[in-house]
Amino acid sequence: MTLSTVTIFERTETEINGRPAVVYDIEKKPGVVNFPHQPKWRNERHNVTDIRSTDSNPTIFYVFGQRPKLDQVMIDKILGSVEFFDEQNSSIIAPINEFSERITKKPFGIYVTPENSPVKTERFRGFHTAVDVEYGDVAEDVAVFAVADGQVMRSGYVGGYGGMIAISHTINGQEYVAIYGHLAPQSLVANGTQVKQGQQIGILGKGGTAETDGERKHLHFGLHIGSDVNVKGYVQTKAELSGWADPQTIIVQ
Repeated sequence: MTLSTVTIFERTETEINGRPAVVYDIEKKPGVVNFPHQPKWRNERHNVTDIRSTDSNPTIFYVFGQRPKLDQVMIDKILGSVEFFDEQNSSIIAPINEFSERITKKPFGIYVTPENSPVKTERFRGFHTAVDVEYGDVAEDVAVFAVADGQVMRSGYVGGYGGMIAISHTINGQEYVAIYGHLAPQSLVANGTQVKQGQQIGILGKGGTAETDGERKHLHFGLHIGSDVNVKGYVQTKAELSGWADPQTIIVQ
């Protein structure tokens, strides 16, 4: 079945699960033989929904034929359950320039105490759930970017961070919530925003100010495994730490 073999009575553009879609009201043209290997109702008037599943060009479409006798509520439930995977977003990019080069004090998993910390005047204790990207030597504004497509789950001031944004990302089928900490609160994109990979989501806060909750100028970047928004910068056991991923093992540079 192709659009050239059917009459289109109506074409409605819509969106399904964040993807552009088109609903066609169609019927097989007179004189066209019945479509082989198709149920009988496909030769009658019915709706077809085309959903664009990737942003690449050429793209991939999912096509759903709607049996006329099937309840619309059920159709909406089926379409609403569809999940899409875009190969262009199967990896994540660095959230900031010179990402690996500037992780010089607190890598992922280091156990920190006020006595052994590589940072002066340490106020935290535990296993570090993230990496710290140091920018204390840079006076200019430093942009922070979304590492992948996603949705902002939390945005604003959080104790211990100053400005912080949490974004839900799906990478290679695994869901993560990325924590971007110590950003200038006024620079953050709003809660609920859908972001694209590489989109600027804020700038680093000024060191020693409320923008970083008194911390030095740096990006705290963590990847919590799963869909829960967990903003802990430190945990007390290795079992808890296993709920986080080391960003340096995942990020493509």
